[in-house]
Amino acid sequence: MIHWKTHLKANVFVPCPICQSLRHEKICLSRTTRIPFLRTPISICKDCGFVYVNPRWTRTQYDAVMDLWYPCKWEWDPPTDPDESKRYVKWRKMDERISEFYPNGISSLLDVGAGQGWCIEYLLKKNPKLKACAVERWEPCQKHIEKSYGAKVIGSQIDGEWDLHFENNFELIVFRHTLEHILDPLPVLKRLRRFLSDTGYAYIVVPSMREIHTELIHDFFRPCHVSYFCKDTLESLCFQAGLEPFVLKESKQGEVWGLFKKGETKVLKPDVYQETKQIIRELRKKEWFFNWKFWFKMNRMTPAYLQKIKVF
Repeated sequence: MIHWKTHLKANVFVPCPICQSLRHEKICLSRTTRIPFLRTPISICKDCGFVYVNPRWTRTQYDAVMDLWYPCKWEWDPPTDPDESKRYVKWRKMDERISEFYPNGISSLLDVGAGQGWCIEYLLKKNPKLKACAVERWEPCQKHIEKSYGAKVIGSQIDGEWDLHFENNFELIVFRHTLEHILDPLPVLKRLRRFLSDTGYAYIVVPSMREIHTELIHDFFRPCHVSYFCKDTLESLCFQAGLEPFVLKESKQGEVWGLFKKGETKVLKPDVYQETKQIIRELRKKEWFFNWKFWFKMNRMTPAYLQKIKVF
Protein backbone atom coordinates (compact mmCIF):
# COMPACT_ATOMS: atom_id res chain seq x y z
CA MET A 1 0.00 0.00 0.00
CA ILE A 2 1.47 3.35 -1.05
CA HIS A 3 1.69 6.20 1.45
CA TRP A 4 -0.03 9.43 0.41
CA LYS A 5 3.28 11.31 0.70
CA THR A 6 4.71 9.24 -2.17
CA HIS A 7 5.06 11.42 -5.27
CA LEU A 8 1.77 11.14 -7.22
CA LYS A 9 1.86 14.45 -9.04
CA ALA A 10 0.08 14.18 -12.40
CA ASN A 11 2.38 15.60 -15.08
CA VAL A 12 1.79 13.54 -18.25
CA PHE A 13 -0.03 15.68 -20.83
CA VAL A 14 -2.13 13.73 -23.34
CA PRO A 15 -4.27 14.67 -26.37
CA CYS A 16 -8.04 14.47 -26.13
CA PRO A 17 -9.09 10.78 -26.37
CA ILE A 18 -12.07 11.76 -28.56
CA CYS A 19 -10.68 14.21 -31.14
CA GLN A 20 -6.91 14.12 -30.44
CA SER A 21 -6.83 17.88 -29.89
CA LEU A 22 -4.05 19.34 -27.76
CA ARG A 23 -6.16 22.36 -26.80
CA HIS A 24 -7.47 21.84 -23.30
CA GLU A 25 -8.62 24.07 -20.45
CA LYS A 26 -8.19 23.27 -16.78
CA ILE A 27 -11.49 23.10 -14.87
CA CYS A 28 -10.46 22.34 -11.29
CA LEU A 29 -8.46 20.20 -8.92
CA SER A 30 -10.71 17.56 -7.41
CA ARG A 31 -10.24 15.82 -4.07
CA THR A 32 -11.96 13.16 -1.99
CA THR A 33 -12.03 12.06 1.64
CA ARG A 34 -11.06 8.54 0.59
CA ILE A 35 -7.61 9.80 -0.49
CA PRO A 36 -7.69 13.19 1.23
CA PHE A 37 -4.40 14.73 0.11
CA LEU A 38 -4.45 13.64 -3.53
CA ARG A 39 -5.60 16.38 -5.90
CA THR A 40 -6.64 15.44 -9.44
CA PRO A 41 -6.42 17.92 -12.37
CA ILE A 42 -9.63 17.94 -14.44
CA SER A 43 -9.59 19.51 -17.93
CA ILE A 44 -11.99 20.02 -20.82
CA CYS A 45 -11.13 19.76 -24.53
CA LYS A 46 -11.72 23.17 -26.14
CA ASP A 47 -12.49 21.57 -29.53
CA CYS A 48 -15.05 18.87 -28.67
CA GLY A 49 -15.95 19.43 -24.98
CA PHE A 50 -14.74 16.08 -23.60
CA VAL A 51 -13.84 16.18 -19.89
CA TYR A 52 -10.86 14.14 -18.73
CA VAL A 53 -7.88 14.08 -16.37
CA ASN A 54 -5.10 16.11 -17.99
CA PRO A 55 -2.29 16.14 -17.09
CA ARG A 56 -2.51 12.63 -15.73
CA TRP A 57 -0.40 10.05 -13.97
CA THR A 58 1.93 7.47 -15.40
CA ARG A 59 0.63 3.91 -15.51
CA THR A 60 2.56 3.05 -12.35
CA GLN A 61 1.20 6.08 -10.51
CA TYR A 62 -2.36 5.34 -11.59
CA ASP A 63 -2.04 1.75 -10.35
CA ALA A 64 -0.93 3.19 -7.01
CA VAL A 65 -4.01 5.44 -6.92
CA MET A 66 -6.23 2.42 -7.63
CA ASP A 67 -4.47 0.48 -4.87
CA LEU A 68 -5.44 3.26 -2.47
CA TRP A 69 -9.03 3.58 -3.70
CA TYR A 70 -10.33 0.03 -4.05
CA PRO A 71 -9.36 -1.79 -0.84
CA CYS A 72 -11.80 0.52 0.96
CA LYS A 73 -14.49 -0.25 -1.60
CA TRP A 74 -14.18 -4.02 -1.22
CA GLU A 75 -14.22 -3.68 2.56
CA TRP A 76 -17.45 -1.65 2.42
CA ASP A 77 -18.96 -3.87 -0.32
CA PRO A 78 -17.56 -7.37 0.33
CA PRO A 79 -18.19 -10.03 -2.37
CA THR A 80 -20.15 -12.16 0.10
CA ASP A 81 -22.52 -9.38 1.22
CA PRO A 82 -25.70 -11.27 2.23
CA ASP A 83 -28.04 -8.39 1.33
CA GLU A 84 -29.52 -9.57 -1.97
CA SER A 85 -31.40 -6.33 -2.57
CA LYS A 86 -28.08 -4.49 -2.43
CA ARG A 87 -26.26 -6.97 -4.65
CA TYR A 88 -28.82 -6.99 -7.44
CA VAL A 89 -30.13 -3.42 -7.70
CA LYS A 90 -27.82 -2.51 -10.61
CA TRP A 91 -28.46 -5.76 -12.43
CA ARG A 92 -32.23 -5.58 -12.14
CA LYS A 93 -31.97 -2.17 -13.77
CA MET A 94 -29.81 -3.68 -16.51
CA ASP A 95 -32.35 -6.48 -16.98
CA GLU A 96 -35.17 -3.96 -17.37
CA ARG A 97 -33.17 -2.13 -20.05
CA ILE A 98 -31.97 -5.04 -22.18
CA SER A 99 -34.27 -8.06 -21.66
CA GLU A 100 -36.47 -7.20 -24.66
CA PHE A 101 -33.42 -7.58 -26.92
CA TYR A 102 -32.79 -11.12 -25.63
CA PRO A 103 -36.18 -12.85 -26.11
CA ASN A 104 -34.53 -16.28 -25.81
CA GLY A 105 -32.37 -15.34 -22.85
CA ILE A 106 -28.60 -14.89 -22.61
CA SER A 107 -26.41 -17.95 -23.12
CA SER A 108 -22.89 -16.42 -22.99
CA LEU A 109 -21.66 -13.49 -20.90
CA LEU A 110 -18.43 -11.57 -20.44
CA ASP A 111 -18.40 -9.20 -17.47
CA VAL A 112 -15.50 -6.75 -17.88
CA GLY A 113 -14.49 -5.18 -14.59
CA ALA A 114 -16.64 -7.76 -12.84
CA GLY A 115 -15.89 -6.64 -9.28
CA GLN A 116 -17.67 -8.91 -6.82
CA GLY A 117 -19.32 -10.91 -9.62
CA TRP A 118 -22.87 -9.96 -8.70
CA CYS A 119 -23.91 -9.49 -12.34
CA ILE A 120 -22.86 -13.08 -13.04
CA GLU A 121 -24.69 -14.28 -9.94
CA TYR A 122 -27.87 -12.46 -10.95
CA LEU A 123 -27.91 -13.81 -14.52
CA LEU A 124 -27.05 -17.34 -13.35
CA LYS A 125 -30.21 -17.31 -11.23
CA LYS A 126 -32.17 -16.57 -14.40
CA ASN A 127 -30.28 -19.14 -16.49
CA PRO A 128 -28.21 -21.75 -14.60
CA LYS A 129 -26.73 -22.92 -17.94
CA LEU A 130 -25.22 -19.50 -18.63
CA LYS A 131 -21.60 -19.66 -19.82
CA ALA A 132 -20.02 -16.80 -17.90
CA CYS A 133 -16.53 -15.29 -18.08
CA ALA A 134 -14.99 -12.27 -16.41
CA VAL A 135 -12.14 -9.80 -16.65
CA GLU A 136 -11.20 -8.62 -13.18
CA ARG A 137 -8.06 -7.13 -11.63
CA TRP A 138 -8.51 -7.78 -7.92
CA GLU A 139 -7.39 -11.25 -6.82
CA PRO A 140 -9.93 -11.73 -3.98
CA CYS A 141 -12.73 -10.98 -6.46
CA GLN A 142 -11.19 -13.32 -9.06
CA LYS A 143 -11.18 -16.19 -6.57
CA HIS A 144 -14.73 -15.46 -5.45
CA ILE A 145 -16.02 -15.36 -9.05
CA GLU A 146 -14.38 -18.68 -9.96
CA LYS A 147 -15.24 -20.49 -6.73
CA SER A 148 -18.78 -19.22 -6.15
CA TYR A 149 -20.11 -18.95 -9.71
CA GLY A 150 -17.94 -21.33 -11.74
CA ALA A 151 -17.07 -18.51 -14.15
CA LYS A 152 -13.73 -18.33 -15.93
CA VAL A 153 -11.53 -15.28 -15.49
CA ILE A 154 -10.06 -14.70 -18.98
CA GLY A 155 -8.05 -11.60 -18.10
CA SER A 156 -6.77 -9.74 -15.06
CA GLN A 157 -6.27 -6.30 -16.62
CA ILE A 158 -8.97 -4.56 -18.65
CA ASP A 159 -6.35 -2.93 -20.85
CA GLY A 160 -4.11 -6.01 -20.79
CA GLU A 161 -4.26 -9.35 -22.59
CA TRP A 162 -7.39 -11.54 -22.62
CA ASP A 163 -7.70 -15.21 -23.57
CA LEU A 164 -7.93 -15.11 -27.37
CA HIS A 165 -9.82 -18.43 -27.48
CA PHE A 166 -12.95 -16.44 -26.56
CA GLU A 167 -12.92 -13.97 -29.46
CA ASN A 168 -16.28 -13.57 -31.29
CA ASN A 169 -17.86 -15.59 -28.50
CA PHE A 170 -20.16 -13.51 -26.26
CA GLU A 171 -23.82 -12.64 -26.74
CA LEU A 172 -23.57 -10.04 -23.98
CA ILE A 173 -20.56 -8.08 -22.79
CA VAL A 174 -21.21 -6.03 -19.66
CA PHE A 175 -19.00 -2.96 -19.34
CA ARG A 176 -20.72 -1.01 -16.59
CA HIS A 177 -19.05 2.03 -14.96
CA THR A 178 -15.66 0.80 -16.16
CA LEU A 179 -14.74 2.77 -19.29
CA GLU A 180 -14.17 5.91 -17.23
CA HIS A 181 -11.31 4.09 -15.41
CA ILE A 182 -9.26 3.35 -18.54
CA LEU A 183 -6.17 5.44 -19.32
CA ASP A 184 -6.42 4.68 -23.07
CA PRO A 185 -10.08 3.76 -23.72
CA LEU A 186 -10.16 3.33 -27.52
CA PRO A 187 -8.02 0.12 -27.70
CA VAL A 188 -10.17 -1.43 -24.95
CA LEU A 189 -13.38 -0.71 -26.88
CA LYS A 190 -11.80 -2.26 -29.97
CA ARG A 191 -11.00 -5.36 -27.91
CA LEU A 192 -14.61 -5.50 -26.73
CA ARG A 193 -15.67 -5.56 -30.37
CA ARG A 194 -13.36 -8.51 -31.08
CA PHE A 195 -14.82 -10.57 -28.24
CA LEU A 196 -18.45 -9.77 -29.14
CA SER A 197 -20.36 -12.29 -31.25
CA ASP A 198 -21.73 -11.12 -34.60
CA THR A 199 -25.25 -10.97 -33.13
CA GLY A 200 -24.30 -9.88 -29.61
CA TYR A 201 -24.48 -6.57 -27.78
CA ALA A 202 -22.10 -4.71 -25.48
CA TYR A 203 -23.94 -3.08 -22.57
CA ILE A 204 -21.88 0.04 -21.79
CA VAL A 205 -22.71 2.40 -18.91
CA VAL A 206 -20.80 5.49 -17.76
CA PRO A 207 -21.56 8.40 -15.42
CA SER A 208 -23.23 11.27 -17.27
CA MET A 209 -21.77 14.77 -17.46
CA ARG A 210 -25.29 16.09 -18.16
CA GLU A 211 -26.98 14.51 -15.12
CA ILE A 212 -24.77 15.17 -12.10
CA HIS A 213 -26.63 14.66 -8.83
CA THR A 214 -23.70 14.63 -6.44
CA GLU A 215 -20.83 16.87 -5.33
CA LEU A 216 -18.82 17.84 -8.41
CA ILE A 217 -15.37 18.48 -6.94
CA HIS A 218 -15.41 16.00 -4.05
CA ASP A 219 -17.48 13.10 -5.39
CA PHE A 220 -18.33 13.10 -9.11
CA PHE A 221 -14.71 13.82 -10.06
CA ARG A 222 -12.89 10.85 -8.53
CA PRO A 223 -9.18 9.97 -8.69
CA CYS A 224 -10.04 6.48 -9.95
CA HIS A 225 -11.78 8.05 -13.02
CA VAL A 226 -9.82 9.50 -15.94
CA SER A 227 -12.71 10.20 -18.39
CA TYR A 228 -16.14 11.83 -18.05
CA PHE A 229 -18.67 11.20 -20.81
CA CYS A 230 -21.94 12.51 -22.12
CA LYS A 231 -24.05 10.77 -24.75
CA ASP A 232 -22.28 12.55 -27.62
CA THR A 233 -18.72 11.78 -26.54
CA LEU A 234 -19.49 8.14 -25.71
CA GLU A 235 -21.13 7.66 -29.11
CA SER A 236 -18.15 9.24 -30.87
CA LEU A 237 -15.58 7.05 -29.11
CA CYS A 238 -17.58 3.85 -29.69
CA PHE A 239 -17.98 4.62 -33.40
CA GLN A 240 -14.20 5.01 -33.64
CA ALA A 241 -13.89 1.50 -32.19
CA GLY A 242 -16.37 0.02 -34.66
CA LEU A 243 -19.18 -0.25 -32.11
CA GLU A 244 -22.51 1.05 -33.42
CA PRO A 245 -25.15 2.17 -30.89
CA PHE A 246 -28.33 0.13 -31.20
CA VAL A 247 -29.77 1.88 -28.13
CA LEU A 248 -28.16 4.93 -26.53
CA LYS A 249 -29.80 6.96 -23.76
CA GLU A 250 -29.05 9.41 -20.97
CA SER A 251 -31.00 8.55 -17.85
CA LYS A 252 -32.18 10.96 -15.17
CA GLN A 253 -30.36 8.74 -12.66
CA GLY A 254 -27.03 10.14 -13.83
CA GLU A 255 -25.96 7.54 -16.38
CA VAL A 256 -25.33 7.26 -20.10
CA TRP A 257 -26.13 3.72 -21.18
CA GLY A 258 -26.35 1.89 -24.44
CA LEU A 259 -26.37 -1.41 -26.29
CA PHE A 260 -23.70 -1.52 -28.97
CA LYS A 261 -23.26 -4.01 -31.79
CA LYS A 262 -20.48 -4.57 -34.30
CA GLY A 263 -20.47 -1.91 -37.01
CA GLU A 264 -18.19 0.09 -39.26
CA THR A 265 -15.55 2.43 -37.92
CA LYS A 266 -16.62 6.08 -38.16
CA VAL A 267 -15.18 9.40 -37.01
CA LEU A 268 -17.74 11.71 -35.41
CA LYS A 269 -16.59 14.89 -33.71
CA PRO A 270 -18.96 16.06 -30.97
CA ASP A 271 -19.34 19.73 -30.12
CA VAL A 272 -20.43 20.01 -26.48
CA TYR A 273 -17.80 22.43 -25.19
CA GLN A 274 -20.11 25.36 -24.40
CA GLU A 275 -22.86 23.15 -22.99
CA THR A 276 -20.49 21.24 -20.71
CA LYS A 277 -18.76 24.40 -19.54
CA GLN A 278 -22.14 25.85 -18.55
CA ILE A 279 -23.06 22.72 -16.58
CA ILE A 280 -19.76 22.85 -14.69
CA ARG A 281 -20.04 26.60 -14.11
CA GLU A 282 -23.48 26.22 -12.49
CA LEU A 283 -22.36 23.36 -10.26
CA ARG A 284 -19.21 25.15 -9.13
CA LYS A 285 -21.28 28.01 -7.74
CA LYS A 286 -21.86 25.67 -4.78
CA GLU A 287 -18.17 24.93 -4.35
CA TRP A 288 -17.79 26.93 -1.16
CA PHE A 289 -20.36 24.70 0.54
CA PHE A 290 -18.73 21.49 -0.68
CA ASN A 291 -15.29 22.62 0.52
CA TRP A 292 -16.77 23.16 3.98
CA LYS A 293 -18.45 19.76 3.81
CA PHE A 294 -15.17 18.06 2.80
CA TRP A 295 -13.35 19.33 5.89
CA PHE A 296 -16.36 18.53 8.05
CA LYS A 297 -16.12 14.90 6.89
CA MET A 298 -12.38 14.87 7.52
CA ASN A 299 -12.82 16.12 11.08
CA ARG A 300 -15.33 13.36 11.79
CA MET A 301 -13.03 10.55 10.62
CA THR A 302 -11.59 8.32 13.31
CA PRO A 303 -7.81 8.07 13.84
CA ALA A 304 -8.02 4.35 13.00
CA TYR A 305 -9.52 5.08 9.58
CA LEU A 306 -7.03 7.88 8.85
CA GLN A 307 -4.17 5.52 9.76
CA LYS A 308 -5.62 2.87 7.43
CA ILE A 309 -5.69 5.17 4.40
CA LYS A 310 -2.16 6.31 5.20
CA VAL A 311 -2.93 9.91 6.10
CA PHE A 312 -0.48 9.73 9.03
